[in-house]
Amino acid sequence: MTPLALTHAREWRENEDFISYIGQKCADLESKIERRVLLIQESESFGPFDNVAPDAVECMGETQQRDQDMLAALIGVLDLAREGRTEKERHVGLMDLKG
Repeated sequence: MTPLALTHAREWRENEDFISYIGQKCADLESKIERRVLLIQESESFGPFDNVAPDAVECMGETQQRDQDMLAALIGVLDLAREGRTEKERHVGLMDLKG
C-alpha cells in the first residue's frame, strides 16, 4: 500500500470511529428522550392537586425539546459521516488499484 493509500485508510478508520461514537451518542439521547416522555406523562397525571407538577412538566418539556433538537443535529452529522464512509472507501479502492 502506498503512503497515500495508507493515509486514506487511516482517515477511513477515523471516520468509522467517529460514526460509532456519534451513533452511541444518538442512542443515549434517544433513551433519555424516551425515559423523559414517561416522566412527563407521570408528572401530568398528578393533576391540579400538586403545585410542583406543572412547573416540573414545563421544565422537562423545555429540556425534551432541546434534546430532540440535539438528536436531530447529531443525526445530520451522522448522515454526513456516513457519506464520508462511502467516499473514503472509493478513495482507498482507487489507491489500491493504482498502488
